[in-house]
Amino acid sequence: MFKKEQNFYKIAVLGAVLEGLYCIFMSWLLPTFGHLFGSDQNSLSMVVFLLVLVFSVALSGFLILGYPVYLAIQQKYKEAIIGILVSLVTLLAVLLLTFGSILLLT
Repeated sequence: MFKKEQNFYKIAVLGAVLEGLYCIFMSWLLPTFGHLFGSDQNSLSMVVFLLVLVFSVALSGFLILGYPVYLAIQQKYKEAIIGILVSLVTLLAVLLLTFGSILLLT
């Protein structure tokens, strides 16, 4: 029993850490897109922005909600809610670590 719970928490924490790394990666990549398309707002840049946004939302939903939705389908509602909460607390920790490192570097 303890082994299953340990794996369950690892999956929730791993999804949140991957989400945080994805956010850091996209915050590094998005200014590059701005330089690629220039300062004028043409329709191609808007399409690329919306496609990146849709992809980001889908990936974020999968990383944070994928396993809890699977658990909810298996009618393990308590574990699903705990999984979402563990993921959100882990994301908050990543946020605080990111802000802390930015403050230390400046």
